[in-house]
Amino acid sequence: MEAVFNWLAIALLGIVLAAMLWNDRLRLLRPSVRVQGEVIGHRTGMSDGDTDYAAIYRFTADGVQHEVADGIYTAVRRPDVGTRYTLHYPQGRPDLARPPRLAFWIMVYGLIFGMAALLVAKMLGWLAPGP
Repeated sequence: MEAVFNWLAIALLGIVLAAMLWNDRLRLLRPSVRVQGEVIGHRTGMSDGDTDYAAIYRFTADGVQHEVADGIYTAVRRPDVGTRYTLHYPQGRPDLARPPRLAFWIMVYGLIFGMAALLVAKMLGWLAPGP
C-alpha cells in the first residue's frame, strides 16, 4: 500500500511540474526582454483576513504603454509608488512582464525535483525504511 501512495505522490509532483513548465514555457523558449517599469500603485487582495498588496508597474514597449500587476502579493506595500524597477518578459509578450526572481524559481523547481528524488530513492531502498 505504501508503494501506491509513493507512486501517487510522484504522479502529483509530475503534474505540478508539468503545469509549472507549461506556464513558464514562453519564458523558457523565447529571448527575454528587459524594460524599466515604474510602480504606479498596488493591487489589493485578501488572505486569511489580512490585506495583501501586489505592485502595479507601467512601462513602454514597442511604443505602447503597458500596465502589469506583480504575481506575488506581500503583506506590506512595496516597492513604493514612483520606484523604477527592472522587469523581464518573453519577446513579443509584454503582458507577461514581471520582476526577475531567478533564485526564487530555482528554489521552487529544486524543491519539486528534490521531493520526487527522495520518493524514488525511498522506493528503491536507498533510504532507511520508516519506523
